Amino acid sequence: MNNVLFKSNYTDRWYGISDHISDTVNVVESIGGPLIFGGTCSNQPDSNNICISRYFNSTLQPLYVNEFGTELYSINTIAFHSGSKFTFGGEFYFSQGVGTYGRNLATYDLVNNRIEPIAIFDKAVNSLSYLDGKLFIGGSFQTNLDVQNINFLARQRSSVGVSNFPSKETFEFYPNPFTTSIHLEGVQNRSVYSKISFDGRILKRGQVMNETINDLAFLSSGILLLRLETSDGFIVKKIIK
Repeated sequence: MNNVLFKSNYTDRWYGISDHISDTVNVVESIGGPLIFGGTCSNQPDSNNICISRYFNSTLQPLYVNEFGTELYSINTIAFHSGSKFTFGGEFYFSQGVGTYGRNLATYDLVNNRIEPIAIFDKAVNSLSYLDGKLFIGGSFQTNLDVQNINFLARQRSSVGVSNFPSKETFEFYPNPFTTSIHLEGVQNRSVYSKISFDGRILKRGQVMNETINDLAFLSSGILLLRLETSDGFIVKKIIK
C-alpha cells in the first residue's frame, strides 16, 4: 500500500491503494463519483512526480505530474463548486506554452484534462473554500504578481483577477487583441495602470490620458494582464496583443 487506505463496509479490513499517487497525500476531495488526491511531488530521481491523481472504478490515474525544474511541489488544498473544473492550491509552478504561467493556484478541467493557472502568489496556498459561488483563498502569501499586496487571505474576482478587496468600479476596453493602443471607457484621467506579463514582470506602467493607453507597439505578442488602480481597489483584466 502507498499512502492511501480505505475500509470495506461492515468489516474491519483495510485496503491499500498503490501506484500513481503522491509521495505524501495532503488532501482528498470527492468530486462527483471519483476521488481526487493531492500531495507532494518531485521531478528528482528516486522521487514520485505525481502531484494530483484521480481514483475511480478501482483505478488510479495521474492528472498532474511535476515535470519542471528541481523544485519539490506540494498540493495542499482542493475545492470544487460546479461544472467540470476544480481549483487546487499549494506550492508549485506551472508553465505550458507561450504566455501561460502560474504559481500556487490553478484549475483543472476534468473533461479536457487541462490546467489553467489563475494567480502568481509569492508563497503557498494552504486552504480554499467556496462561499456563495465565490472562491476564498488562504495561505502564507503576501503578494500576487509580485505587485499586488494580499496578506494571507484573498478572494477570486475573475479567472485572472485575485485581490484582497475587489474594486466596485468597472470599465470597458478595446480593441482586444490590440496593437499599439487601448481605449478604456469609464476610466478617469491619470488613473495608474500597469501592463504585467504572466510571469509577474511589469512591462509598462503609467497614467491613463483621455481614456487611452498609447505607445504599446514595443510589447511582444501574447497574453498580458492590465492592472488598473482605482479609488477603492484594483481591477485586473486579461488582454491579448
